[in-house]
Amino acid sequence: MTNIYHSIQETRSEMIKLANKHGYTSKQALECSQKLDHLLNVLMHNEEGNREKSNN
Repeated sequence: MTNIYHSIQETRSEMIKLANKHGYTSKQALECSQKLDHLLNVLMHNEEGNREKSNN
């Protein structure tokens, strides 16, 4: 799980750099934002699954 936290932080940093360089609505920044959204969704899904397992 630690690996996904690292990936999220790296992608967030990259997105900020891209947005500052190319603009917040640039293709590069938006694609990176979508990657970040995906990682966050994976994390949330994993945490929900872990919560359900601990409740059973």
